[in-house]
Amino acid sequence: MKKTIIAALAMASMALTSCFKTDPTVYGCTDICNVESSALISDYGSTYHVMETKVQDWKSRSRLFISYDILETVGVNEYNIRLNDATDYTVKQALIQSESTSDQQGRDAVYINKGFFSGSVPYFNIQCVYAHKKKSTGFHDINLVYDDEKSNATNLIFHLRHNAFGDTYMEGVDISDCESVAECYSFPMSQFMKKGTGEIHITVNYDWYKTS
Repeated sequence: MKKTIIAALAMASMALTSCFKTDPTVYGCTDICNVESSALISDYGSTYHVMETKVQDWKSRSRLFISYDILETVGVNEYNIRLNDATDYTVKQALIQSESTSDQQGRDAVYINKGFFSGSVPYFNIQCVYAHKKKSTGFHDINLVYDDEKSNATNLIFHLRHNAFGDTYMEGVDISDCESVAECYSFPMSQFMKKGTGEIHITVNYDWYKTS
């Protein structure tokens, strides 16, 4: 079944950091950040210094969706925090349909479980889900492909593509031998979303199974 997500540029203003108060400690905040010089730099302009953490390896990662508590405000949009949890987001460049290969435009099933825009770049962030064979270590290639034939400045069309290289559920494969997996990606969109264009409509198409 082919599904479509329609997104508007206005989503870029979605506030993930809407939990700021004057209290000494603020609990249960979330944000999406890049790791830079042992600090977390939010897509929305905040800087977080990790004073306490339950995520021991966060400094070795590059881009994270974080759950945290604010321990102290130390400057304008600058906070000392307790890092409670972190999910990796892999940054990938979107491909151009006319310039990409058939392997990069694989047609294996995939769907978007969550999606949102963030930052001034801006990023299109997704959590996608696909099926693969149990205990598999096979490579799965996920790409966001820009349709340069059907798109224009104010109506952008993308296709989320998945190449499982045979490591997925298909006809003749026992469904009980497969399981689902979720992966998270951030796609920079400034190449396609030009400033001064006005309202931009974005369509993301992807193929999932005909039945759940």
